[in-house]
Amino acid sequence: MLAFGARSWLDDPHPLAGLARAFPQSVPMGCSSAGEIAASQVSDSSISVVVAQFERTTLACASTPIRDAADSEAAGRRLAAQLPAAGLRAVFLLA
Repeated sequence: MLAFGARSWLDDPHPLAGLARAFPQSVPMGCSSAGEIAASQVSDSSISVVVAQFERTTLACASTPIRDAADSEAAGRRLAAQLPAAGLRAVFLLA
């Protein structure tokens, strides 16, 4: 489950809680955005969500704070340490 939206939506877990219950095997991910695009509409102060299902794919989620630009390399190392080394084929990064 990917969610992109206004910071106010993502700071509050309640809007996505129902989706998480409806899709209990999902790996929720997302980030704030400067505007959300859905079909031909561009909105502010909203949230856009997409849910995808994979037949034979294992997903893992990792996160870490980035304190400042100087912390970027260390943040990458912290993320890498959280990911499974065996069978890793791709990384999707949101910042």
